[in-house]
Amino acid sequence: MGAGLNLAHGMSGGGGVVRGVVMAVVSVAGVVAHQLVTAAPPRLSRSGRSARRLARQAERRVVRARRSASRSAVVALAADGTARLVYAPGRYLPRRRRLVAAPEPAPLDGWDAALADLLASPAEPNGPDPINGADQGGPDGGSGGVAVAERPSPAPTTPPRPAPKVRQARPVIDPKARVKLTDAEALKAARRLAREHGAPVTAELVRTSLRVGPVRACQLRDQVNREVYGS
Repeated sequence: MGAGLNLAHGMSGGGGVVRGVVMAVVSVAGVVAHQLVTAAPPRLSRSGRSARRLARQAERRVVRARRSASRSAVVALAADGTARLVYAPGRYLPRRRRLVAAPEPAPLDGWDAALADLLASPAEPNGPDPINGADQGGPDGGSGGVAVAERPSPAPTTPPRPAPKVRQARPVIDPKARVKLTDAEALKAARRLAREHGAPVTAELVRTSLRVGPVRACQLRDQVNREVYGS
């Protein structure tokens, strides 16, 4: 409306078409520039652009997986002629135009599952730390109060006698603890332990019995359980 009024005003009185068009454009130039700036999408940060890129990749992967699943689904045909697709639920990996069954994760033994639950459980704000066992204090980060069962005894007036020095006995060192087993010896000992145990062994049992590291104990556990018990 403003542009039309300015156009008519510029053309009246012998001003001509050029004068009217210039006045019309000048009257609405500020409003048009403001609308262009306001309507433009905001510039995303690097993290926002990365999140949008990952979301697009995940969406394309889901669409490709659904297309492959519908291509390989079983058709259930009813008596009235209607048909529906029957999918096999599970874990799959998309491979071009088909789905490949994904390997199941290895089950955790008792010690590993307990450690995972302990690390996953959040610590209470005013309770003890589940790992260090120390009091975390109040919400301001300071140390909390300590409750005692009875009043503390007064400090002694006379200095106590120094305790007599007791000669500590030298610790007995197991000579077998220094011997490191080779891979073949460790595997042979783990097989013998699994047969004597009568059930699939755990990583903790292998580690304490053969005196090996945690990683080597897990490898020996998986190998001997698969060879001896097929699990």
